[in-house]
Amino acid sequence: MRLLAFYQFMPPYPGAVARRGYSLAEGFAKQPALKIKYDLQFYTATPNAILVSGVSIIYLPVNEIKNIDRLYRRAFNELKLGWAAGRKMFNDSKTAGVWVSSPPYLTACVIIFFAIIKRVPYILELRDLYPQVYAEAGLLRRNSVIYEFLSAISRFLYKKAKAIIVVTDGLKKIVKKESGDTPVIPVWNGFPEDLLKIKWMKHKRFTVCCHGVLGYLQDVEAIRGIAELLVVDDIDFLVIGYGRKASLLTCDRPQNLRFLGTLPFEQTIIEVSRCHVGLSLLLENAIAHTAFPTKVWEYIGLGIPSIVTPRCEAGIFLERNHCGFQFPAGDIEGIARAILELKKNPSQLEKMASCCAKTAPSFTREKMAEVAAGYVAHFLGLGEKKNATLNKGN
Repeated sequence: MRLLAFYQFMPPYPGAVARRGYSLAEGFAKQPALKIKYDLQFYTATPNAILVSGVSIIYLPVNEIKNIDRLYRRAFNELKLGWAAGRKMFNDSKTAGVWVSSPPYLTACVIIFFAIIKRVPYILELRDLYPQVYAEAGLLRRNSVIYEFLSAISRFLYKKAKAIIVVTDGLKKIVKKESGDTPVIPVWNGFPEDLLKIKWMKHKRFTVCCHGVLGYLQDVEAIRGIAELLVVDDIDFLVIGYGRKASLLTCDRPQNLRFLGTLPFEQTIIEVSRCHVGLSLLLENAIAHTAFPTKVWEYIGLGIPSIVTPRCEAGIFLERNHCGFQFPAGDIEGIARAILELKKNPSQLEKMASCCAKTAPSFTREKMAEVAAGYVAHFLGLGEKKNATLNKGN
């Protein structure tokens, strides 16, 4: 019997989703109930994906779906990927179950429809909520026919799933309202445990960093604004990433801001580890309040205090564990004051870094993946689910 999983990206692709997919594949392979009984297969659109012992990684040769594409082109490519994946994944009747990760949202919808037609039970992983993200990005109006149609599809897919795995407690509360009797379980992203071993020397000048997607929902304008406020205070800003708003960092940027574009994950982490404070700034919207960005987990794993906007699940975690601060979206003056205070007070910065180091070991991505794989075994009737108290931040 086969157990299938779909992740759009896998390493060496540098994105956070690829690293989560890889960790989950390892988690599947470590579950005796899954490894012994099933042929484990992961489907991905990443060519030459890094292999995982005990798991078959199967490449889907389709065009890459890019965040910078126009909506209609992105939608077409997502549907095309879903069709290619569905046809290849369900060409064998001996399939016990499938794990489908979304986004890409339309791809996930197509794959799940294949699963329903083939009567294959599925577990849906949601890292973002659609079509809500389309509305928050200004791509769809909430009162439009298309939005209502997509919302109805999402509710249908939620109710048909064996279980839904989400990445924050906030997402759980939202999805639970529309999922009927389907179990909704939070399993946080965490960070690669290798980050705990990284100890690079910090930059001589106090340096603030931000890395990852620079798209519709990220407050790239605030990064520029904060850098401009602190340009006379000998504080540098380092940004690594890609997306629609990257151009805001390439022209007429403050002299204390460096933009490195896209780097491989390993190099990104080295650059980030040499900084003193991390930023994760999102614009104000309903979804942002449920957010726990992967970059924040990586800051914690590297022992770097961080600052987030708006007030959200990540911010609550940071303040509860004395690992950082949260501010309302757009409060560039408040954030600038907090950064300057940390620069002037090295003992406070060191205390917060120590709190990060103390908190981090309980939240590695490897531990989170084993929890998720345990739920897969449980919902396929292969044993008890893993204890998930790790996900509560206590």
